[in-house]
Amino acid sequence: MNKETPQQRWDKKNGYIAKTYKMRKSLADEFKATCDRLGVSQSGQIVKMMSEFIEKNKSDNLSHTIKNDDMISKKEVLNRLERTRPSEGQDNSKERYRHLQWIADRNTIREM
Repeated sequence: MNKETPQQRWDKKNGYIAKTYKMRKSLADEFKATCDRLGVSQSGQIVKMMSEFIEKNKSDNLSHTIKNDDMISKKEVLNRLERTRPSEGQDNSKERYRHLQWIADRNTIREM
């Protein structure tokens, strides 16, 4: 039987989990070096970036995640492109717009 440590109990009580991700070693090394240089923790920075990403995309016009195998109509993609077209000075919308352009160019879009 595996006995729970005090740290594991505290983590469970406070809603913390351990999470792992695969990424390129060079990216992870550069991220670590940058965090060290700036004197911030890696986990703190990751949490901050995740929170900002979630907040920025809460009211996004993309109401659901488009998976690689999803098929959506070309008309819907074009509508979403129009709604998310970045205006001058809206840098935060450019990434969503590029993503939708990529979806529009994919072969999996069905004509309606």
